[in-house]
Amino acid sequence: MIVMHSGAEGRGMTLRDRPTGTGSESPRETSEHLSETLTLLEAAALTNTDPDALWERIRSTGIPFTLVSGRRDRGASVLVNTGDLVGAGLLPGRQAPRLLSTVPSPRVAPPHPSLKGSRTKDRSTVWWAEHRRVFVRAAMVLIVMALLPSVRGIPISGMLERVGLLEPSDGSPIGASHSAKARDKTMSRSHAPQGSTATLPRSNAPGTATSPSRLPAGSAWGAPGSQGSAPLAPAGQPLGPPSSAPVPEGDQVPPGIPSNCSRDVTAALSSWIQTVPDNSTLIFPMNGCYRIDGTLTISRRTGLVLAGNGTTLYGKYHTVGTAPHVRVYLSKDITFMNMTVKGANPKAGIGDEAFQAKLQWEAAWEISGSEQITLTSVQAYDVFGDFVTIEPEWVRPTFHTARDITVQNSRFERNGRSGIAITGADRVTIKNNYIGQVRYALLNLEPQVATLPIDNVRFTGNRTGAARLPWMTNGGICNAGVSSIDVADNVMEAGSGMPLFWVIPPSGCALRGPFTIERNSLIAQQSPYAAFSFTKSQDATVRSNEVRFDRDPRTRVLVNLAKSTRASVIDNVAMVDPRDTLLFVQADNESDYVSSGNRRM
Repeated sequence: MIVMHSGAEGRGMTLRDRPTGTGSESPRETSEHLSETLTLLEAAALTNTDPDALWERIRSTGIPFTLVSGRRDRGASVLVNTGDLVGAGLLPGRQAPRLLSTVPSPRVAPPHPSLKGSRTKDRSTVWWAEHRRVFVRAAMVLIVMALLPSVRGIPISGMLERVGLLEPSDGSPIGASHSAKARDKTMSRSHAPQGSTATLPRSNAPGTATSPSRLPAGSAWGAPGSQGSAPLAPAGQPLGPPSSAPVPEGDQVPPGIPSNCSRDVTAALSSWIQTVPDNSTLIFPMNGCYRIDGTLTISRRTGLVLAGNGTTLYGKYHTVGTAPHVRVYLSKDITFMNMTVKGANPKAGIGDEAFQAKLQWEAAWEISGSEQITLTSVQAYDVFGDFVTIEPEWVRPTFHTARDITVQNSRFERNGRSGIAITGADRVTIKNNYIGQVRYALLNLEPQVATLPIDNVRFTGNRTGAARLPWMTNGGICNAGVSSIDVADNVMEAGSGMPLFWVIPPSGCALRGPFTIERNSLIAQQSPYAAFSFTKSQDATVRSNEVRFDRDPRTRVLVNLAKSTRASVIDNVAMVDPRDTLLFVQADNESDYVSSGNRRM
């Protein structure tokens, strides 16, 4: 029989030999042995404890136990020592329990009828009959490990589980299908607002070569928010790695690329990524650190998942002032998860010195002409540029716009330019993030190409910190359409510049809109500007927001309209100092609107 022993020191389990009973022990010897060693069921009966509750207590408090394989019932396969139970306070005193004197000794299979003869021969033959399966399985393990080098990275306990030598740690029966367990570890992820989905982990595409470094990841990954991950950390605190999330399989970053930030690995890491087949998962080591002095580029790729496992891309020595830290170029279906970009801006934030003109294009992530790109459970700090730039890309003979971009469940804090900057895109979702200490506007909708609009942008469920300029701005060049902008269910934790929402296209431009701003909790600082200001807009709806106005002797305005049509200002709550004057709507002669249900508090 093979048993597993767990020591109180909390070390990993080790295998050791344990002799089986032969039936020759005297009743006195058996009683004394059982008085020191109990099965889980015996210990539960002795301590008046439910066996499952006692098992959890043993595992959580580090009480040593012995796990005997081959016994399907956990109540009989777990052995504990009475002294350890006394030491843990589960048994009073140290005397041998009386209950065990009546427990029969372990039953041993009787010898086969054909084995009649000397006592020595009977015992040895019975022992071999009982242990033959163990030796056969052990031989299978040795053969597999000798013939398949790819399994060398799999823990030995995992190998023993697969061939049935050990009881699986998840409690499933010995011999259960490993592929079935792998399927249980999959995790669905959604991409863009149109609802296309994929499943993790993803394997290489049919017919492509498998990387020799493709091994199961040994660490938890994932992110806060939805899909089984931890919630966002409080403002001012970085996100920690999730403690329990599905572990994907994929291509591990080669150990030859240092993961301790000892030297620049921009070229090496970019080159390795280019060698991994499309539709693969790239596994970074737990809490690794990769020094990126240049730009980590993913160019013309499809179906990659970069599972960061808490890895940091460290850009302290980033030397390319006009280039981002990470760039996704003309690619499709790329996901970054659970990784951090750390920039080199020592003055990042809302102060004057945070903005450096020569370094303002050093974004954490730049998404250029790409589709179905997801950033989930990522972080960025102290960059000179935007946290995320979403832009079209010119490739002869036309522009490629960015589409189906999602930034979710992430944290961005301290930079030198805009929070999220969109210069040409369709179907962008920014949700459930924390974004704070932003030098420019927190969300900047700034079209750059007259023929490429910004459409279908959803900014929802975010928490925001301080921003130097307006919370959201829409300027940019003329004749570029800006429409279907939804801003809902966000909470400002610190103020920004005014107006909070500012639509101000150049003169002569076509009308922009619709805009929907609803159910937000906002802060309007002292300013001569309105909280919401729309110029040359159509179908702007400001509904069910709560706006707290700081004390200001000037007249406060909730919504200002200039050359705008079909505006609706409905059911908003304005919290204003009793001494201040408030106007819910201020409009010029070229604007029309509906206002109802608004309240002052």
